[in-house]
Amino acid sequence: MSDPEKRKAGHARKVSTSGDECGSGEGVTSPGGSRSEDESLAELDRQFQALFEATTDGIIVVDSQTRRFYAGNLALSRMLGYAPQEINRLTIQDIHPPDAMPLVMQQFEKLVRREQTVARDIPVKRKDGSVFHADITCNPVTLAGKACLMGFFHDVSERKYAEDRLKDTESRFRSVMEQSSEGIILIDESGAIIEWNRAQEQITGRSRSEVLGRPTWEVIGELIPREKRSDQFLDVARHWVTHVLQTGQVPQEMRLHEHDFVRPDGTRRYLQVLLYPIRAGKGFWTGVICRDVTDRKVVELALRESEEKYRTLVESAGESIATVDRNGTFLFMNKTAAARLGGTPEGYIGKTMSELFPGAIGERHAASVRRVIDTGQGKTSSSRPSCRDNGDGRTRRSSRSGTRQARSRPPSSWPGTSTSCKWRARSSINTARRCAGRNSSPRSGPSAPPSRTR
Repeated sequence: MSDPEKRKAGHARKVSTSGDECGSGEGVTSPGGSRSEDESLAELDRQFQALFEATTDGIIVVDSQTRRFYAGNLALSRMLGYAPQEINRLTIQDIHPPDAMPLVMQQFEKLVRREQTVARDIPVKRKDGSVFHADITCNPVTLAGKACLMGFFHDVSERKYAEDRLKDTESRFRSVMEQSSEGIILIDESGAIIEWNRAQEQITGRSRSEVLGRPTWEVIGELIPREKRSDQFLDVARHWVTHVLQTGQVPQEMRLHEHDFVRPDGTRRYLQVLLYPIRAGKGFWTGVICRDVTDRKVVELALRESEEKYRTLVESAGESIATVDRNGTFLFMNKTAAARLGGTPEGYIGKTMSELFPGAIGERHAASVRRVIDTGQGKTSSSRPSCRDNGDGRTRRSSRSGTRQARSRPPSSWPGTSTSCKWRARSSINTARRCAGRNSSPRSGPSAPPSRTR
């Protein structure tokens, strides 16, 4: 090969990344000026080839007009599963799935027109038909006088897998959020609301668009009843929200609590609120689960009002009234009964009939209580005092009826069934007091009650 032919071949291998065809290479010499022009071009070619093959990203040179491949490096051969000598026989259609070709050609044309330099998340087909995704960065080059594109294929399969996993997780999270019957709120590390699910919209009457991005304490200030709103309340709310976000600690008294709020239409509702911290990248978020407990609260308030009325009625009655469980333990005693026994209700509640009544009298009363509880049938009886002391001998009338304790009472209360008792003879109570004082050993606390209870 003559010198001009060698020089021409060397020029054909040289690539200009600026998009212009390379010149003759004149003036490309070693710094010392001791190398010939051909030697400099050969060295440049070797360096380019070494860089071309050493990179971990796949590199390919494509004819902008014919879409045929001129050359590809070893990394691209490994990515596609083709031998290096097979690369030159491929076209763009050979390395992309058929259903992705419209997207691929659209992106390719934008790269040719230099409207963009990167085509992201492009499906690429291997020789065996499997598909992976790559980000393709392209630059225009001129090779042997032809306009080409040099493409760099960066395999993003792992990133794509992670993104798909994240999307799947987010989809499931969103499904749980939207299908939950309980209100769910998420607060980011700045205190802004970033999630407000559909149930929370229905509970509060406020849409996501009204609250997202706003400070939590501002929204709380709009939810609470007007009579409770104040700058001091907002300062306290801001303080506790900030405390949880900074420390990741929720005070015990705030972890699960109830409070009332007002909907935009003015109706008052009650919420049970559960707070919990969530560790995030820059600190802590706060999760809030809200449950509408208005129905339960209304029942509780009505029950409390009923109990107050009942207690007022019982305490104002002129009769001695008490409640006793199956073991004969006094669960309740009104002031009238306690006063006739010489003490206060607190002094008798928790004591048993056998402790307060002398000998067989206490056992007889306890047995009567058990029969009423077991059968569910009330009993009324009349008797004279059984004390040997000289009493006035008046007849005492007592009645007993079974009452069922509510299942919702706290564990500290007495469970099961109890009996309500009434005494209607003050003289017999006084007689029982004298009997208890004579027949029982000295004990602390008030005097014993009458000989019969209900």
